[in-house]
Amino acid sequence: MTELAISNKQVELNRGKMIKAGLKLLVWVSVAALALRFVIRDAVGYFTIKQASYGPFWPRWGWLLTHVIGGMLAILLGLFQLWSGLGQKYLRFHRLTGRLYLIGVLLGAGAAFYLSCHSVVGWTFGVSLFTLAAIWLITSTMAYVAIRNGQVQAHKEWMIRSYVLTFAFATFRLWIDLPQLSGLGTRLERYTTIAWLSWTVPLFVTEAILQLQRIMRPAEVKSSVHSHENLLVDTP
Repeated sequence: MTELAISNKQVELNRGKMIKAGLKLLVWVSVAALALRFVIRDAVGYFTIKQASYGPFWPRWGWLLTHVIGGMLAILLGLFQLWSGLGQKYLRFHRLTGRLYLIGVLLGAGAAFYLSCHSVVGWTFGVSLFTLAAIWLITSTMAYVAIRNGQVQAHKEWMIRSYVLTFAFATFRLWIDLPQLSGLGTRLERYTTIAWLSWTVPLFVTEAILQLQRIMRPAEVKSSVHSHENLLVDTP
């Protein structure tokens, strides 16, 4: 009877793991699809260097292109960082894409600081862009510092936060195109509101999920996580 109970419990655990893995895959595929949509639909056009492509941003096309290139690097390479199985099996590739991801963040955030101080949309939009760039840079730096100090779990969590901010590129474009929002307020009010919501709401939801996982994690799993912190410590 005891063996049967153990067997049933193991089946339930395996089923739970499969469901969790399936949900993770579904989320990853959905994020990847939206990231590719942003790159193909919104970002690629800026590589055609002409005034029609940049509109009011034409006087600062170089800064905008740098911002777009950095964002593209981060949003595409970040997908590989989020794929935990890839990082465990191909550690050198994980490190390489991680470094390139950080370069993308530096380019994107650096150009965003300049663009936010010379916003053609309005100063309120500039404030939202400047704040996003600063927090994007901070979360990415925290992820790097965490792994340099052997804090693997903290590194994963900060990378998730960083990528949520990276994904604000795609979220902003997705929401700004919604017909339900097209008639709300003036252009400045609409752009500024969506610029804030495109990263604050996803970041809040992400933080709530991360903290809930930490609360619900069994004590033995927590101790196991700490015992494996040295697996990815040796990073250049």
